[in-house]
Amino acid sequence: MSTVDSPSRWHDSPWVRAALLVVATTVVFGPVVTHQLLVWDDHQHVTANPHLNPVSWRGLQKLWSEPYWGLYVPLSYTFFAAEAVMAQRPAPGGAGYEMNPMVFHLGSLLLHVGCVLMIFLVVRR
Repeated sequence: MSTVDSPSRWHDSPWVRAALLVVATTVVFGPVVTHQLLVWDDHQHVTANPHLNPVSWRGLQKLWSEPYWGLYVPLSYTFFAAEAVMAQRPAPGGAGYEMNPMVFHLGSLLLHVGCVLMIFLVVRR
């Protein structure tokens, strides 16, 4: 058996190393969960995007068939659409609905953790 398959010490375990990467990524990127949406591009791509606000099948079809704001990223917009559905909350004062930015930032954090784990698996091979 190779030493990779049979760790001699607990910290040589790939599971421990993967868990440490998850913890490190969460510590570094986790604080973003409490932030608001950015004025830079969050509003044009999420909150003010007519294809996502409100989310509809027709809007998603449009995002899959042509670029929006010069970007053709339909998978990203589909992910944003799912987040937008989960992020809806009543606006203060009962004036309709707004989007909870925590949902979008938590989704970003989960994507970062997933990417770190995929890179870990690739490097390990």
